[in-house]
Amino acid sequence: MSELTEWVERAQQARVRGDDRQAALSWAMVTTLDPNSADARHNLGNALAGMGRLLEAAQNFLDALDLDPARADSRISLGSVLLDLGQTEDASAILDEALEIDPASVAAGWNKSLALLRKQEWKAGFRLFENRLLRPQSLPAPIVAPLWDGKRFDGPLCVWAEQGLGDVLHFARYLGLVQELAAKTILLVHPELVSLLAFSFPKIEVLAFGAPIQAERQIPLMSLAGLFGVFGPMPPYLAADPDRALAWSPRLDDRRLKVGLAWQGNPQHPADARRSFGLRALEPVLAIDGLRFISLQVGQADEPPALVENFTHRLTDFAETAAVLAHLDVVISPDTALAHLCGAMNKPCFAGLRIGGDWRWGDSGGESPWYPSLKLFRQEQLNDWRAPMAKMALALRALLALRAVP
Repeated sequence: MSELTEWVERAQQARVRGDDRQAALSWAMVTTLDPNSADARHNLGNALAGMGRLLEAAQNFLDALDLDPARADSRISLGSVLLDLGQTEDASAILDEALEIDPASVAAGWNKSLALLRKQEWKAGFRLFENRLLRPQSLPAPIVAPLWDGKRFDGPLCVWAEQGLGDVLHFARYLGLVQELAAKTILLVHPELVSLLAFSFPKIEVLAFGAPIQAERQIPLMSLAGLFGVFGPMPPYLAADPDRALAWSPRLDDRRLKVGLAWQGNPQHPADARRSFGLRALEPVLAIDGLRFISLQVGQADEPPALVENFTHRLTDFAETAAVLAHLDVVISPDTALAHLCGAMNKPCFAGLRIGGDWRWGDSGGESPWYPSLKLFRQEQLNDWRAPMAKMALALRALLALRAVP
């Protein structure tokens, strides 16, 4: 076996293990031994992208295209990295080239949909967004039944969540429309969302994943936007159970400005290292006197300092979190499910956004196209949270000043 072949095998084995660092090292050796290999450059770019080294990844995809200008896959990967760098127009252009080469490419159509949605081209974006259901990692429908066409019918309909918690909270806005069109609507979601959604949509039977169901039609929850053609802000559609909220009153009713805090999302999310700002980034906020800080951080994360009250062991599901939110004045959160819950409840929220963040926030501006109660605080430099946190601190001081006015 030649040295080149050995390094290729090492790279492929590292990829199977999910070891991007070792894959990058191995593919780098392959590019040294075979500098004319477009495949090696492409694969090195993918490994670097997996490590978050986006600029180096982009350069390797460009190198692969110099060696083999006809590649659609390098254009798709380059487009994805450009989206992560916030270069939406450039990403859109390179993805158009990929689709010209391979019009049936699911990956190209999927990434192009993200570019269109970033630009708030909702109709075209959500049409291509259906490519997500054809991706290898997509969930299969929970039942064998025809896809619902959005028309009124007399049988039971299954609406099922296919992505993350935040996605469910965002697209739950369409459930009020759905329940008026089907004789019975069954919603299949994550267990921690069942109580919140069942309270907010009492006409819908809300079940956790794995529950046995029978329905005559089915539709993924995130397909409802394109089906209905309804985009942008809606009136609040999620609410706290008054009984649960009342139970929190002895702990949370006072006259201080109460600020809920979260600093990390699900660490299993592929972009969590870039979207979560971490506890230390909150230091400019925590330095403000006169505020009452409440931790809303659940899951594995750093323990907050003593000045942050920590009731998170009691936040057993999203209905309980909503009950706490009912008592707070403002929430600070990364781009996680908590920010979506605030938006759906019309609760003021300062959302910290990374460069090249999720499609639903766009690339610029301080207002959310979906949630009027959210204020968006964006990174100005890649992986640097100092500027958005300084601006959040100023915004909190302004709220304190308003509170002090008689």
